[in-house]
Amino acid sequence: LAELDRVIVAVERIESSDTHQEMEWDYKAARDPATGHWVFVNRRAATRAIRVLKFNKLAHPLRALPLDSRVAQIFDFIEGLRDPEIIKSGATSLFGEELRRIGSDAVPLILQRGESSPKFRDYYLELLSRIGDPRAIPAILRTLQETPSEDDGRRCHIITLWLSAFDHPRVLDTLI
Repeated sequence: LAELDRVIVAVERIESSDTHQEMEWDYKAARDPATGHWVFVNRRAATRAIRVLKFNKLAHPLRALPLDSRVAQIFDFIEGLRDPEIIKSGATSLFGEELRRIGSDAVPLILQRGESSPKFRDYYLELLSRIGDPRAIPAILRTLQETPSEDDGRRCHIITLWLSAFDHPRVLDTLI
């Protein structure tokens, strides 16, 4: 983790001193002859890199925890309970990706949290659809049924993004 801190400081220095801060990153790309990797040294790329590095610094210690504790702490990060700056930084999606990596083992916990945290319910349901575990289907169908018929945009979103992830008879019957 100390190495991550040094890297974050170095990238923050690049972010604040890059003379081509407003250029698109793809116009600034170059291959590093030593490694063969693409290097993007400008503010946009540095900002993204800092976000990912800071996320990794927070997420790495969580990976050693038992599943329940790890998932509970990830929920707290997603909802800004541990660090309100996470939501502003856009790292919420990175923590969601961490839950997706855990996969089916996290599904019951995500379902439970979605019920107890209405503000983040949609986020958790979308995450469940990306995991693709059929245990999420009843919660998604319930949300579709609870959504007023005049809210076409939300209903289409639920159908096209959440339900389309499942090839399950119950989903197909609902869609028909």
